[in-house]
Amino acid sequence: MTRADTLASADELRDAARAMKNDIKRYKARIVFAQLVSAGVMAFGIVAVLAYVDPALVAVPANQSQLYEGKTLWLLAGILFIGLGLAFLWVSHRRSTRSLWVVANTSPVDMFLTLGVEEDSDSTNYYALLRDGAAAKPRWRAWVDPTFRARALVGREIAARVFVDPRSGAPAAIRVEQGVLWANPLQRAEIEHDGKAGVGKST
Repeated sequence: MTRADTLASADELRDAARAMKNDIKRYKARIVFAQLVSAGVMAFGIVAVLAYVDPALVAVPANQSQLYEGKTLWLLAGILFIGLGLAFLWVSHRRSTRSLWVVANTSPVDMFLTLGVEEDSDSTNYYALLRDGAAAKPRWRAWVDPTFRARALVGREIAARVFVDPRSGAPAAIRVEQGVLWANPLQRAEIEHDGKAGVGKST
């Protein structure tokens, strides 16, 4: 290998490391946003419980306190929203912490990716089919969260570098030229021999 080739390879490695760092920053920002939303859900629940106990604690006018004080509906709503907020915070923290640990502490493996999408009136969800080789059967089918506009990749087979969680054996992050597809390393993504997959289930 010539000196020019060595320098080119070093530049490519630096560019890849810089791109990965930027993707991690974007991922962390999305996690923070999701956690803020969860905190907002919890805050609503706390307000509802306080309104049930003493509406004056949440600045409810005295002439409206009878609508809240002692009303079981507000107590139940408050408990529900507090529970949901806590659950979302815990799941988000557990998933993101594990994914970032896998990226920082494991080496990616080369695989082939086919990106799929499932849409309905409320959401658009992407999933990744991962193969060990171009002609191999799919090994994993995992829900993924792109940090870039991934629509153009749907249906195409492309090369990818996959970070695999050594504990769960599931993909945690999938690096392609355009960016990173973040997966949930806690989901059951391995495709069984009969062609079924446990995608979407957490372990």
